[in-house]
Amino acid sequence: MIDQIKFINILEEVKGLLEAGANIGAIDKVDKSIKKYQLEIEEFERWADGMSESDANLKSTEHTNSYDSSILAHPGSFPGEKSE
Repeated sequence: MIDQIKFINILEEVKGLLEAGANIGAIDKVDKSIKKYQLEIEEFERWADGMSESDANLKSTEHTNSYDSSILAHPGSFPGEKSE
């Protein structure tokens, strides 16, 4: 919500500059805003790429049991079975 409020404020500043005939000032304000938002996008993309790499590393180190755990059950661990 704060980002939307900030964006509205930028638009109001640009509108005020345009109404005052300060086209160059309005263009400069728009250019600065574009650069700011583009930087935020690039930072997010770097963060997302880092998270993807982190997730890939976690998945490659996951341990899975390839054995059947019922084979390893101790005698007598099933109902009706007697222990040795």
